[in-house]
Amino acid sequence: MIPGAAPGQFWYHDAWREHRLWEYQQGLIAFNAGEDRRGQNYQTLRAAIEAPGIPEWRPTQEERQRGEKGPTINARAMGNGTRGMFYLYQFDNMAVPKPETIPDARQVHDATVTLYGFNPGQYRVEYWDTIAGKVVGTQEVAAQGNGLVLKPPTFAEDLAGKVRPL
Repeated sequence: MIPGAAPGQFWYHDAWREHRLWEYQQGLIAFNAGEDRRGQNYQTLRAAIEAPGIPEWRPTQEERQRGEKGPTINARAMGNGTRGMFYLYQFDNMAVPKPETIPDARQVHDATVTLYGFNPGQYRVEYWDTIAGKVVGTQEVAAQGNGLVLKPPTFAEDLAGKVRPL
């Protein structure tokens, strides 16, 4: 994760303009509003995600031939021991232009995310819809020696989050 929402290369912005992708930046702008990462000493944190999978996933013949095992759910996180941010995504679903069109059977349900590197204490977690730029859930959790264990809401493509001390 970097402090900006996109790489700084000048040609990158031309693609956003050409394909009219501005709507996808609005959620990230809202997520980053009021955040100042300077001097926070954020480091990459180890993150693990477990989900019961997507039981209705039925591979096509082509997917079977490629040896695909089904969708993979990824977690990326950064923090400084007392504050942090994370990003969860189901890459296979991200090719769909509108998350609301992804069938329930392909969405991520009942996931458990563990973020390592937080100091013991009580934390408030906000879960964000990255396209709408809105909080879609909150949770209060305690960090102990086994990390910060989160139960995110169901999501179709991706979900961002903020962790703050109570």
